[in-house]
Amino acid sequence: MAEPTLPSFLDPLLDYLSDILPTPIYLIVDTLLVNWVALLSSLYTLTLTLISSSPTNWNSQTLIPPLITLLAAYFALLTFYRTATWFIRTTFAFIKWGIILSFLGMAVGYLVANGGTQGLGLSTLVGSGGILPSVGGFLLGLLSGGGQGGGDATGGRRQRPNSWDTWDQHRQWQYEAYGQGGNQGGAGVQEVIQNILGGAGRIVQQGGWWETAKGMAEDFSRTAQANVAKEEEKQRERKARNRSRRSKGSQSRSQ
Repeated sequence: MAEPTLPSFLDPLLDYLSDILPTPIYLIVDTLLVNWVALLSSLYTLTLTLISSSPTNWNSQTLIPPLITLLAAYFALLTFYRTATWFIRTTFAFIKWGIILSFLGMAVGYLVANGGTQGLGLSTLVGSGGILPSVGGFLLGLLSGGGQGGGDATGGRRQRPNSWDTWDQHRQWQYEAYGQGGNQGGAGVQEVIQNILGGAGRIVQQGGWWETAKGMAEDFSRTAQANVAKEEEKQRERKARNRSRRSKGSQSRSQ
């Protein structure tokens, strides 16, 4: 099937749009105009054929070509519509979740940094003697020597009071336990996180992933530039044909 073309009376409009619009946007507008004109012209041709002749005179040679053009233009416009709406929805989804995750990250970072000093609700999680410092200290002990220093760390602490002991004894034991192990646990968590991030950075640098992604991005950029240059060349050829057509028309009218 030949590539559909726009009628000549739309050439001034296309020239004006090509002067004021960027090349990618102009190509999108040109494609939409071509598909719309093909859709309307094929619909008009098909309707005129059906109306002007009786059903007994209908044949495939006159009905199938405009029908194929009509379906092709319709599906092209439908594909463009679905692609555009999907792109818009995806963009807004990325923006929405990016903002949500950014605020969550800021809130978690603020609470982790200030939870133990300002008495916030996460003190039991990240504060002195909380869950994360304890787990971090345990993991750090395993990484540094398989928990060899565990007996020394707990040997100097007081034994936990029984349930029937007084409230003052429980509070004193909590104060001493948190005071001895909390800061070490927090430092352990920070060290473990730093080791994880450093290891991830080394894997990315040594594995060649960054160079591969960079090469793919450069190839995509070169391909896009080549396509834009090709379309600009087609646009210049179309303008030249339009100018020659207008000049021939003016010469014929003058004669």
